[in-house]
Amino acid sequence: SDSYIPKGDLHTVMAVRHANCIQNGCVQKFTSCRWILAFMLCLLRMCQTSLRQSIGMVLVCMAERPPVETSVPRNESDFQSSGEDTRVTHREFVWDATFEGIVLSSYYYGYLLTPLLSCYIERFFGAKQLVAFCVGMGAVVNLLTPELTRLNKYLLVALRVLAGTSNASMIINIDLFHKQGMIDPAVQSLWAAWAPRSEVAYLTAVEYTGVSLGGIFTFLVSGLLCQIPLDNGWPLVCYFYGTLSAIWVGLCLALVYNKPSEHPRILPDELKYIAAETHSLQSNRNKIHPPWLKILGSPAVWAIIVASTSFMWVYSWILCYLPMYMQDVLQYNISQNAILSSLPFVGKFISGLLCGYLADRLLKTRMTRSCNRKMFQTIGCLGCAACTMVVSFLDAHSRDLAVVMLILAVTAQNITTVAYRINPLEIAPRYASFILALSNTIAVAVSLTAPLVTSAIVFDKSQEQWRIMFYIVAAFSLIGALVFLFLGKVSVQDWAKPSGELNGHLCKYAL
Repeated sequence: SDSYIPKGDLHTVMAVRHANCIQNGCVQKFTSCRWILAFMLCLLRMCQTSLRQSIGMVLVCMAERPPVETSVPRNESDFQSSGEDTRVTHREFVWDATFEGIVLSSYYYGYLLTPLLSCYIERFFGAKQLVAFCVGMGAVVNLLTPELTRLNKYLLVALRVLAGTSNASMIINIDLFHKQGMIDPAVQSLWAAWAPRSEVAYLTAVEYTGVSLGGIFTFLVSGLLCQIPLDNGWPLVCYFYGTLSAIWVGLCLALVYNKPSEHPRILPDELKYIAAETHSLQSNRNKIHPPWLKILGSPAVWAIIVASTSFMWVYSWILCYLPMYMQDVLQYNISQNAILSSLPFVGKFISGLLCGYLADRLLKTRMTRSCNRKMFQTIGCLGCAACTMVVSFLDAHSRDLAVVMLILAVTAQNITTVAYRINPLEIAPRYASFILALSNTIAVAVSLTAPLVTSAIVFDKSQEQWRIMFYIVAAFSLIGALVFLFLGKVSVQDWAKPSGELNGHLCKYAL
């Protein structure tokens, strides 16, 4: 069969590359099946991000807190108005900080409940169908949110649990397209069958662009929809993203296939090209049994776990509470809030592109890999900590500077993704996916505390209470830097050295 290229047949591979006109024309290349898959996964990431992130702006639009009598002194900035308040004229609900914290944290409970469930379901369904089902479930959650919330506020909590379940299922089951067990289950496992080695960095970069684009547009679109004088505005946010997810499901069923050989419309030249460049990955299907005791006892693994937890806690907190902070302390109206809350994710997008490129360029100089990883981790964490500390002392009188510092904080934090995120591939290539799964699970579990801690501290919306939260955010960032600096490694650990070496391909761009 033409879809099989013998490993090591250099002449065959070169002949296929030479004959493959797909590589020569931009239109043909970007409309090829593998690039369509990349664009589809980019849209998937946008759907995931919107399902997770939109609740922060929706809460600002749909609910207000009851008046609280407190002896805590309030600053003048706590009462200062933007002067041209175009916020929604009617908020339907009056919820206290505790319940808002429950709503925001409930997503992560669903996130934790999914792995075992997905393992059982996948036995009976194909991976493409299962991912489509999970996105569809997210669409249904969004579409049902307005009416069920109006029936009972605790139904919103249940829906957020389902939202977390569907999003986590998407992440897990992207890996189920191809069970290579080699590298990051959310990104590179799917590309083991689809991405030529020479294009894997670019294809995965396109996919992860969806995370940043989703972060940019979710707050922006949500804020604009909230102001439409129809059904109080905020339900339109749910309907919009629910419809977007439903459209993605239809496109997925029509355009996405588990393997190139299963695609009915793939050109023979592209099929040969992919087979030539991915054969070594496809041939590696040895079942791996991770040495869990040694993994759990490794300081290098715990450096990754702590760094991942630091990143997840800070990032989750920003996703949940950035619009509320913009409203409570900086006193921006809904229009301004929507635009300004999206700007940090523009910085995140840019830093992912630049730092991925810069990290690879520095590795080609005399900089050691250890210095490279620790430098980016330290700069990212300390930069985020420094910016959030500055923000904690700013009020509505200096709100422009506060926004700049928030943009720099998120931009700096994303620098760390070219350090800890790919570090499992360096210390234990064979067990990288297991280490990533372990670190992600612990990180999500710890991140559950972010909304709960915030609701316990920021009960009065005062700047002093928000300042405490920024101290905590800075502390998490600082811990992520110090632990990785002293415990992080880049060499393959003794317990991870296999009988045969596995050469994984590192994703060059972390967006």
